[in-house]
Amino acid sequence: MKKYFFVIVLVMLFVTNVMAQADAVAPAKKIVVGITAGPSIDWFFQKNDHYEKGGIIIGVRYGIPLDVNLTDAENYYFSTGLKVEHSGGKIKYKGVYDKFPEENASFTTAYNSIFFSIPTGIKLKTPSFNNFVIAGNFGLSHALALHNTKKNHVDVGKVEVIDKKWSKYENCSFFKESVFVGIGLEYIIRDNCRASFMANYSYSFTNYHNRKAVNQFETKEKLKGNLNAIDFVFGIFF
Repeated sequence: MKKYFFVIVLVMLFVTNVMAQADAVAPAKKIVVGITAGPSIDWFFQKNDHYEKGGIIIGVRYGIPLDVNLTDAENYYFSTGLKVEHSGGKIKYKGVYDKFPEENASFTTAYNSIFFSIPTGIKLKTPSFNNFVIAGNFGLSHALALHNTKKNHVDVGKVEVIDKKWSKYENCSFFKESVFVGIGLEYIIRDNCRASFMANYSYSFTNYHNRKAVNQFETKEKLKGNLNAIDFVFGIFF
C-alpha cells in the first residue's frame, strides 16, 4: 500500500510541474476557503489473530477547508482546515457467549465514531482547460475522538442475538493520525468561485482501540486495528 501511495504522489508532482511550466498564469488568490461534504466507505484492518473483516460502514465527512497558495500561479497549495468525520468499521471473531457458554459463538462488533480533524497537506493543480482543473492532494490528518459507540451481533448455533441500540464505547483511542492521498476535478464557475469533487484514500496508522480494549469474551487479548476509508468530497470554494 505504501508503494502505491508514493507512486501516485510522484505522478501528481511530475504532471503538475510540467503543465505549470507550459502555461504561465496571472497572480492567483492567496487564500481560498470552501465548504465540503460527502459520504465515505470505512472499514477496519484488524491486526489480531483469529479476527476477520466484519464489513464496511458508510460514514460522512463535512468541513471548512482552507488552501494557502504557495506561488504566484495556481498550482501549489498548502491545504488545511477543520473537518468532522463520522466513521467506523466492523470486526468478526469467535468466542464464548455468557448466556450460552456450552456453544461456540460468532461475534460481529460494529464501531461508530465521530472525530474532529485538522488535515495538513499539499494540494497540486493543473492549469485550467475548458474551465476544468485537475487536482491532487496528499498529507496527514490529525484527529480527536468526540464520541464513540458500538453494537454487537452474536450468532450461537440457531440463536441470533442483536443489541438493538448503539451503546457507549469507552475503549476508543482519543487520537487518530492518518495519511491520505486523493485526486479530483474543479470546475471554475466564475472568477474565484469553483465547484470541486475529490476522491481520497486514507489509512490511520495509529491504533483505533486504546489500551483498555480487549476481547472480553475469551482470550482477553488487546485489540489492535486501523481504520481505512475512501471518501468522496463535494465542495464549493470562494
